[in-house]
Amino acid sequence: MYKHPLVLLHGILGLSIGLLGATNARAQDVQKGVEVLTRGPIHEAFAEPLTLNPRPNPILQQKPPDAIEELPPDQKPAGTHIQWIPGYFAWDETGDDYIWISGLWRATPPGRQWMPGNWTTDADGWQWVSGYWAVEGQAEVEYLPPPPTSIDLGPSAQAPDADSLYTPGTWVYQERRYLWRPGFWFRARPDWFYNPACYIYTPAGYIFSDGYWDYPLQSRGMLFAPARFSQNVWGTPGWNYQPRYAIGFQGLLSSLFVRPAFNRYYFGDYYGSGYNQQGFVPWFNYSLGRNTPDPFYSYSRWNSRADAQWDGNLRGSHTNRLAGLAPRPPITLVQQIQVINDIRVNKSTKSGKKVIPVADTNVMIGQMTLVAPLSKVDAKPFKLVPVNKAKDAEERKAIAHLRAVALERQKTETNLISKGAHPTKPNDPAARVKVASFNGAGAAKVVHAEKPPALVIPKYVEKPLPKHETIKPIRIEAPKAKAKDKPASKSKETDKAPPKSKEADKTPPKSKEADKTPPKTKEAGNPAPKSKGTDKPAPKSKEADKPPKAAGARFLMTMIPGARGQGFIPLFDRRMGRNIS
Repeated sequence: MYKHPLVLLHGILGLSIGLLGATNARAQDVQKGVEVLTRGPIHEAFAEPLTLNPRPNPILQQKPPDAIEELPPDQKPAGTHIQWIPGYFAWDETGDDYIWISGLWRATPPGRQWMPGNWTTDADGWQWVSGYWAVEGQAEVEYLPPPPTSIDLGPSAQAPDADSLYTPGTWVYQERRYLWRPGFWFRARPDWFYNPACYIYTPAGYIFSDGYWDYPLQSRGMLFAPARFSQNVWGTPGWNYQPRYAIGFQGLLSSLFVRPAFNRYYFGDYYGSGYNQQGFVPWFNYSLGRNTPDPFYSYSRWNSRADAQWDGNLRGSHTNRLAGLAPRPPITLVQQIQVINDIRVNKSTKSGKKVIPVADTNVMIGQMTLVAPLSKVDAKPFKLVPVNKAKDAEERKAIAHLRAVALERQKTETNLISKGAHPTKPNDPAARVKVASFNGAGAAKVVHAEKPPALVIPKYVEKPLPKHETIKPIRIEAPKAKAKDKPASKSKETDKAPPKSKEADKTPPKSKEADKTPPKTKEAGNPAPKSKGTDKPAPKSKEADKPPKAAGARFLMTMIPGARGQGFIPLFDRRMGRNIS
């Protein structure tokens, strides 16, 4: 009988699923034309993987749909520091189409405000430019030349004490040259997470984000399940989407993955060799270097130090799911409901074709419940409060403001590129641009909580610059279109789709067995997908243990140090250097 202990993960969201209420959810409660997913990318405003050497996001040959009309949920966590951050479309290889990454209620970091990402296009295709937490009140953005390759090798000495965590060194642009800022130890705090300094790639240059204090994952906000929409449902007059299913913490941390080449965290069923070949890595195995685990994992391990079994349970759960000794989480809400009903009625569950007896139904239901209706979620440490008309109007105004900021950012970066004013070489001068709408009318009024004192940052030192290494983005071909197919959507930036490569016209062979791991492609070892029309909605996933399909796409990439396949790494194995967790 399956007796693996419940992985008590108190490091994400602080959401406790009301088991009986959550499992009574019905598929018909979901908005028409919407399929709620229980796996997918994590919203980048909630968390993004740290990389010592920034890389561009993949370039897609299939045009993304225009952003939909998304309404905030009718309940929110209490607090003046909570803000609604809108969702966005992201590419989903498992369905060969775009899915919607729902917005979230976010506890905004003190002294920071969200700079939204956007889709940009050129002759090569469409590329997502990531959002980031900019300095609050910032009126000017500095686009920098490519930073040198990181020389951080982890801490050179042991931690001063058991409460110290390491943040890696970084290059800092000073007076038209890069100086090195060594890594350092700092004292961990139970109520605060320190985000190390990093660079954000944009086609117009690199943006430096210095280190800052943020909320830990358990009190960072409330995530909502991603969704797949039926064909053109968002084109119906008056149609809008309101997320109703929140992601629970038990399922989130126990099935959290990193995909460095895509600059994202993912949650849900990404187990197996097929996903590993595509670069998915468990978060506890993701590292920034030989001795530098992912900062989220390091902090979560420290914050769970009172539980001697925390790390073992986390890794044991992952191992058992890979070995088929424990069930893998469902991938859609419909499957989740079916699995939970089976556990209740038959006191058993399945892992592939294997039937696993369940000794404690409540424990197993908790592990299989990745999402639950907002009305059934006990959102500790948050208290949920209704969103009245005045607050709803305020949030909608703030959403419109963020969209305006995203549009201005997109125009600014496009103009820099068209004029040739963007830095492309290490010795190019930085480009400074004012952001007029960033602090204009409509910005959310946020009252931040008191933050910890500033850290003592090491002085900059001059170091020999390593040879610059250009990291090329992954290129994802569009599925082969049929003659009768129509475009999926119109893009605001341009109506002209970028040219397809010759490989995109080749139809990959179909797999003979539905549950067989797809064969590796020559370019990057990714599964060979089935070709589909560009305007068709992505098909529903039918099996929880089925590896993803590249869906008519071929992946061409340049490997990065420490990356596996396309760069997915478990958060707990991610390292920043030789000795940094």
